[in-house]
Amino acid sequence: MAVILAVITPYLLRFSLDGFTDLTDHAKEAITGQLALDLHVFGPAWPLLGVVLTHGSFRLLSGYPGENKFSSAVPATLFGFGSALLFLVMTRFDYSRFLLISSFFATLFWYSAVNLLQGRISRKRLLLIPIGTARDLARIKSVEWLKLTQPQDMALVIKSDGVVIDLETDLPKDWSDFLIHCASEGVPVFDSTRTRELLTGQVELVHAGDIGIDALLPKRPYLAMKSLIDVTMALATLPVTLPLIAIAAAAIKLDSPGPAFFVQKRVGFRGRLFDCYKLRTMQDRADQVGLAFTSNGDPRITRLGMALRKYRIDELPQVLNIIKGDMSWIGPRPEAVVLSEEYQRHIPFYAFRHAVKPGISGWAAVMQGNVAEVEAATVKLQHDFFYIKNLSPWLDAYIASRTVWILLSGHGSK
Repeated sequence: MAVILAVITPYLLRFSLDGFTDLTDHAKEAITGQLALDLHVFGPAWPLLGVVLTHGSFRLLSGYPGENKFSSAVPATLFGFGSALLFLVMTRFDYSRFLLISSFFATLFWYSAVNLLQGRISRKRLLLIPIGTARDLARIKSVEWLKLTQPQDMALVIKSDGVVIDLETDLPKDWSDFLIHCASEGVPVFDSTRTRELLTGQVELVHAGDIGIDALLPKRPYLAMKSLIDVTMALATLPVTLPLIAIAAAAIKLDSPGPAFFVQKRVGFRGRLFDCYKLRTMQDRADQVGLAFTSNGDPRITRLGMALRKYRIDELPQVLNIIKGDMSWIGPRPEAVVLSEEYQRHIPFYAFRHAVKPGISGWAAVMQGNVAEVEAATVKLQHDFFYIKNLSPWLDAYIASRTVWILLSGHGSK
């Protein structure tokens, strides 16, 4: 359907000659010559390439949990057609701008609609075997759960999208035989721990093995490439970010007494401390009084500071932290030293979050927003570990897309 809507339809429109008879013979010759070139030599090949690449990246991105149903369609379409355009620029093949542009918007419309429909009508139906840790999964509302207490009723199993069970527990022989039978019938069998991670976007840590040993040294080649991309993008944004920072800094000086910038020691990559730059949004020296964290309706926040926080403008100076190599665009949010020490005393495995560079935005930031209390910070850590465990360009693209939505809506600010 995507090919019909985004490739064939624009192609037919391109070669529709409504009003053609009103043109002069000379104009007809010029247009038909160009149309013949488009039709005979290249036609819809490049839009088709964009759609194919979009479809592949969309399937990778749409597996991530989240409420924003457009977070997969936007980065997938940008990647697909961006890659196709890059290929055309590098090879210098001729192409029809009309076909490429119209196909891009048609593809974006189609996969946005697919995102929306998936959220409304394609709710998964999973068969839950309440043994071990699998019992707790029933509280997750994004799935329709069917409970099976006895290893029987294959008719019910076949109607489901899969069976979920705790594969790390000692299973009785009748349940083991049942799972083998499910697999032989082509019914997927999912481990409850991994299913929980994929449905919630959290890794619940009971022991270090829950995160996986690879996550402690995650994907070094990608981390190196990610650092290069981070710095390149940060330098490219300076013509926009520097004027915005200057305007915001001037407004802060007019709004309340004190410096325009707030500099604080934060815990970064591998536990190293660095100076994190922000625009000041609180009364001068507010960090020396009151709570170590920011709460809802915090009286220390200035009038202008509330607006800067809502749209994350106060984070813009951290572009300089990216250029210095202290931070990334995407990663766990860096914590103040006093908060990090407090969390480390109360939350098991907390220091594992320093296995990657901290980011301006991150998985926990888009899923949960800003938090501070230990209980909420534990959930935040579970989100951070999901990011570390599933670190990839696709997850970064998904987070970036959701971040744009948050910037427009102001969701999760404090």
